[in-house]
Amino acid sequence: MPKKSKFPVLVERRLKMKSSESDIAKDVVVQIGHPRTVGPQGDADCPVAVKGLYDDLPDIRGIDSLDALRLAINFVERLLRDKKSEVKLYWPDGEEYVPSEGTEGR
Repeated sequence: MPKKSKFPVLVERRLKMKSSESDIAKDVVVQIGHPRTVGPQGDADCPVAVKGLYDDLPDIRGIDSLDALRLAINFVERLLRDKKSEVKLYWPDGEEYVPSEGTEGR
């Protein structure tokens, strides 16, 4: 199981991943932290992690906390879409996971 988060987690998604080289499913945990204001103009950073696929990801910056959160969600979905050529992602129940194009749900 992936290690504990480096930041307080606001939202989390658990998936399974199989590579073309192995039939063994590995855990992938997507985590998005609480946005935090980083400047006098209200800019905010939002920490993200995709454990099981990426070791270290940068915080995502937005013009305010809502924008940072929206951009963080879109960023991790794009990372997962870009990995589709290398790995297959599944929901914990075995249904194939298809990363969204935006912030719409399952």
